[in-house]
Order: sequence, then C-alpha cells, then structure tokens
Amino acid sequence: RQAGELGKASDLRPWSTYLRDARLLVLPFPFDYRLPMLTQAIDPLAVSTRRAELGLGDGALSLTPVRYVPEKRCQIRFQSCEAGGTTRTVYGKVVTGDGAVRVEHAMRRLHAWFTNSRVAGTPEPVGYVADWRMLVQRGVPGCTVYDLQRRDHADADLYRRLGVALAEL
Repeated sequence: RQAGELGKASDLRPWSTYLRDARLLVLPFPFDYRLPMLTQAIDPLAVSTRRAELGLGDGALSLTPVRYVPEKRCQIRFQSCEAGGTTRTVYGKVVTGDGAVRVEHAMRRLHAWFTNSRVAGTPEPVGYVADWRMLVQRGVPGCTVYDLQRRDHADADLYRRLGVALAEL
C-alpha cells in the first residue's frame, strides 16, 4: 500500500516472507524502497562495466557493503587488485535524494583545503554517479581526523587547526 501511494509500485521486488501477525514484510538485502539503485551498485557485473567512473583499474574486483542505514544510505568499498599486487580502493556512498551532489562539491573543497593546510587526511572525491546517486571517494591516506581525535595525545592544536579549516569552509 505504501509503495503504491509513493508511486513506487513498479519498483516492487519479490519479498522473502511476510509475517502476518507482526504485519512485517521481510525483503532481502540489497532491496530498499528508498534506495532502488542499491541493487545495481552492489552487482559485480554492473560495477565492472563502470570501472572508469569509479576510478578502478582492470584487475580482480571485490565489493563490500561497509555501512548500511536502511532507507537512507549505504557505503560500499570497491577494490581492484592490479598487476604487481597494487590495490585501488574507493568508497561509494549511495544516498536518497540528490544530496550527494552538494556533498561532492563540499568534499572537493574540504579535501583541497585540508591537503594544503596539512590538517589531516580526508577522502579525495573521484566523482558522482548520477543514476546510482553515489558519491565516490578514494580511501584516506594516513590518519583521518577521526583517528587523530581518538589518540591519547590529541591536543588543543589539533582542534585549533580543525576550527580554522571549518571556518574556512
């Protein structure tokens, strides 16, 4: 009923079970009514045809959902193992709506500023895959702000530099 009201009746996929007493429809991952593109974003065949957009090489491909918030977002780690043993890793964040476009622009500015000021490592944006509503970023080299904040010796200088960076944004 809700899918029909939201105009998503054509997006319905077969469900795995319906628990009548609990009035609960159980769907298999990766199906999500608000993230219908997620089924393609974690399909190895669909991903392998879009390697260039994702910043991946031609080597063996692996993908792993690393964080999933139902009906909101899903972060996926994509890795390609290249000749010589090198690995390319990018993260794709699938979101509802078009918020990832704004986030991509903000992350480009944030990455440039943090790189120039050497405050901390931030993920470098690779691009935006519009039909999947996915922001694609490289893994963070070195320590992240999250790591720096959790160190025993995080000091006031770190927070001063972060404050300057945020004020600049």
